[in-house]
Amino acid sequence: MAAAEVAEAQPDAPAEKEKPSLAMRAAGAAARYAEGYVQLAQREAKRDVQRVAIGVGMLVIAAVLCVLAAVFAQAFLVALLLEFGIKPVYTLGVMLAGDVLVALLLVLTARFFLTRPLLPQSRKLLRETLDVLTGV
Repeated sequence: MAAAEVAEAQPDAPAEKEKPSLAMRAAGAAARYAEGYVQLAQREAKRDVQRVAIGVGMLVIAAVLCVLAAVFAQAFLVALLLEFGIKPVYTLGVMLAGDVLVALLLVLTARFFLTRPLLPQSRKLLRETLDVLTGV
């Protein structure tokens, strides 16, 4: 009988494990679900940052190369067109048209990389979750 009294008096004795309540289980499920959102958003953000960095990097490199190429091309064209006897005003017009064409091509290339939406999957999941929570 003394052993039974000692076992009852010990708070460290293994008691029957309580099952978590429905609210606790729902909170745990919501936390895991939110963690999935965060992980997805982090992966998407990493991809989008890389994509935007590539687009911006291409713009910077293209701008530097365009400046160098424009200087050399314009000097060459001026010499060539003047050699053929074309008036300097027309020579400047040809150079301007070429510069505008190159700039347009660069802008279109940069637009390709920079216009896609950011975090598309995360935004879709968030929208669906908000719809469920608001009852829409």
